[in-house]
Amino acid sequence: MGDVVLFWLVLCAFLVADNFVLLPEDADYLRFDRQGFFTYEPKARLEVKGRDLVILNPLNLFDRIMVTSHSYGDLIPAQYRAARKALRSEIHRLNVFAMLGSVYLAIVVLLAVACARIAFEWVFLALILTHVLFCILSATLLFRWRNCLCLSRYQALVLTAEALFVPAYCINLGKRLRYKRVTSLAALPLGLRQAGRMKDLAKREVYVYYLKERIAHIESGLNFQLYDGSQLCSLDGLVERRKSEHVKQPE
Repeated sequence: MGDVVLFWLVLCAFLVADNFVLLPEDADYLRFDRQGFFTYEPKARLEVKGRDLVILNPLNLFDRIMVTSHSYGDLIPAQYRAARKALRSEIHRLNVFAMLGSVYLAIVVLLAVACARIAFEWVFLALILTHVLFCILSATLLFRWRNCLCLSRYQALVLTAEALFVPAYCINLGKRLRYKRVTSLAALPLGLRQAGRMKDLAKREVYVYYLKERIAHIESGLNFQLYDGSQLCSLDGLVERRKSEHVKQPE
C-alpha cells in the first residue's frame, strides 16, 4: 500500500512542480482568461535568484499566463495589438487543450480514489490507457494546429515527447503552450492602463496601492526612476477622482 501511495504522490508532485513557473530575468507576465483578455497582477511575487516565480493553480487548467520579455518600458501600440491579436487567434485552441487537461486530471483523481476498492494493477492499466489516449489526442491537435500556435515541427515534437513521458506535462499542456514562449511586450504599462479602467472604487484603490508597491520594488533594483512624481500622483488621482464622482452621485 505504501508503494501505491508513493506512486500517486510522485505523480502529484510532478503536476504541482510544473505549475511553478520561473520567469526569465527581467521578464514579467500577464494572466489571460478564456476570452483572451489580459490582466496584470502587481502583487508581491516570490523571487529565486532575482527571477520572479509564478505559482499557478494545479487544479485549474485555465489558470494561465503569458510571459512578457520585460516589465517596464513604453507601451508600444503595435506590439500590444500584435500580442492581443496573436492570443485571440490562439485562445480557442488553448481552451481545448485546457479542457482536455481538465478531463484527464478528473480521471486521474477518480483512479486514485478507486485504488481503495480496486487492485492497483487494474487501476495502473486504466491510467496507461488513459494516458495513451490523451497523448494521441494532444499530439494530433498539436501537429494540426502548430501553425496557428506558432510552433515548428521540432517544437511540436518536443512537446509531444514531454507529454508522452510525463503525464503531468500532458495534463498541463494548455498552460505550457503559452508560458514556454516569451512575448515581446512591457507588462507594467498595461497595469497602469488597467488601473485607469477599473470602475469598482475599492478594487481600484487596492490595485493602485499594489501597483505603486510593484513600481517601487522594480525601481529599487535600478539606478533610475520608472515614473516621475507627477505620474505617481496621477495614480492617486485615479482613486481620488473616482471617490469624488462617487460622492457626487445623487441618492
